Amino acid sequence: MLIFGGDVLSGTTINANNYTVVVTGNNNGTINSTLTLSGSSTLDFDSSTTEFNDFSNYLSNLNANSLLDYPNGTQHGEAKFNADSSVGIGLVVFNIDASELFGNNLVQQYNLVLNNQSPSAVVINVAGEVISDATMGNPVGGFNESNSDFMIWNFYQVLEINLNIQLHGSLLAPLATLSTSNNIDGSVIENDFEQNGEAHNNLFTGTITYDPISVVTAPTQPTAVPVPSSLLIFAAALFGFGVWRRRSA
Repeated sequence: MLIFGGDVLSGTTINANNYTVVVTGNNNGTINSTLTLSGSSTLDFDSSTTEFNDFSNYLSNLNANSLLDYPNGTQHGEAKFNADSSVGIGLVVFNIDASELFGNNLVQQYNLVLNNQSPSAVVINVAGEVISDATMGNPVGGFNESNSDFMIWNFYQVLEINLNIQLHGSLLAPLATLSTSNNIDGSVIENDFEQNGEAHNNLFTGTITYDPISVVTAPTQPTAVPVPSSLLIFAAALFGFGVWRRRSA
């Protein structure tokens, strides 16, 4: 299911083949879908906005257990996300600043190295309010479509994202205006979407233990409880809170 949490303004056809589309605002575009519904949704967007903000904040407070090795001198090279060898089947967490990867003109490519492990999920927390990958190299190695269903890019501070390269993994940026010109292999959660690339149905199937109560009381010591209902959307739909726009190429 594809849910538009506001108006659709489209200069080209939005292709959602074999999926139902729900538009809660005005539909001023052409949508290719199995069924398009307008005017209402069973989803409580106000509640969902709060839950996704809380979830993003929770992830951002997880302690990093793995490191990004990136070029920061004068030599171009590969930025390498190295999963610590002690992770095993646990959760891999990277905490990085946007300047280390996005906009780093020394990064010729970026790679994910799992070191022969099978983590329950990979979380990449990215600090920074404005993000652009205009000078950044392409994903290689472990960043591929087959791994995208257990990866989350958490842009917990960002207000504006401009993506030109393909991104593997789900994108969580509940505060942001997102602009794309390439594909995203995963669920997309953001405030406003200016879409010039495809969003593929690589749904998040990883495992992250999350207790909403612990966001305030003990963010690094979660208790296993059922996931809040609207967080299930993260693994079931492509979803946004504000106005989605698909511009003509």
